[in-house]
Amino acid sequence: MIHQLKLLLIDMDGVLSDLERFIKENGYDHYTRSENLAALTERGDVWLKLERTRHFELIAKLMKETRSKGAKVAICSATGKWGGRPGKETTIRQKLNWLAYNGLRRGLEYDFEIFVEEGKDKALFASKNSFLIDDEVSNAKEFEVCGGASMFPDDPRLCLVLGAMMSVRGSM
Repeated sequence: MIHQLKLLLIDMDGVLSDLERFIKENGYDHYTRSENLAALTERGDVWLKLERTRHFELIAKLMKETRSKGAKVAICSATGKWGGRPGKETTIRQKLNWLAYNGLRRGLEYDFEIFVEEGKDKALFASKNSFLIDDEVSNAKEFEVCGGASMFPDDPRLCLVLGAMMSVRGSM
């Protein structure tokens, strides 16, 4: 059954920003994803150097269209585990700077941000009326187990599925 879309969650790293490419090109590929987030943050404003993914334009268009139909859109991104060390706030600030630098503004293209320590924590926002676009299989599966729907940003059915969810009326 298709439910009415109330909340669209957009992952940032790998969906909007090309973190994986930067990691490979700069010798960080031996770290875990969480370690990469911390290592990149400690290097300074590396986030602004991240390029857009190949599906950035499509996702940005879907964000605007989703908002125009009355659903909320949130950037939902992991900060990495900091274990009491300073850095989480810096990571968040740098990610917000990247969004603004790339033309994604709160109140226009999206409604709010959700920052979680680990990608699996995105599942806390899963419901039958929520949809996650994420490039990590484990995050998508966890979101679905908790009652939400998800797809990968390069799935050719993405526009069709979101369109169907936006056209459903009153299925709370």
